Amino acid sequence: MIVETTKIKRNLLISWNDSSYFLYVCVVVQEAELARSEAQRMASLADSEAQRCLALEREMVERMEEAGGSGALLTQQGVADRDR
Repeated sequence: MIVETTKIKRNLLISWNDSSYFLYVCVVVQEAELARSEAQRMASLADSEAQRCLALEREMVERMEEAGGSGALLTQQGVADRDR
């Protein structure tokens, strides 16, 4: 069984020629480009979500300040710390 498996592997390696390697490399490059694109999309979504959260937090601080809430200073300090 091991000898037969080794023969199959050897035959596969022999059958790989330059065009096979080229096609394999093309597929790997295409997968890398797709992964990079997906990573950029996810980073963009994360950035958008972070911006949305900051805007919402600022809006909450403004409303608390307008209402004269005692927690406004603490929340405002939290937003300032996060903006750094």
